[in-house]
Amino acid sequence: MCRFKRGVSILLAILRHPGHRKLEAYATFRKLEAYATFRKLEAYATFRKLEAYATAARTLNSI
Repeated sequence: MCRFKRGVSILLAILRHPGHRKLEAYATFRKLEAYATFRKLEAYATFRKLEAYATAARTLNSI
């Protein structure tokens, strides 16, 4: 994620010249979209971990 942030920051710095506002806005949108996707994946991983803990607890309780 750090490499992505650094790349987008460099891109935004290059695009800060007049006439490049659409590209800058698009790059910012893509950065936010990537962050949202990352958060969704992180939430899914947490859900799967909790699901695994619940399964383990049920297994231990049935013994």
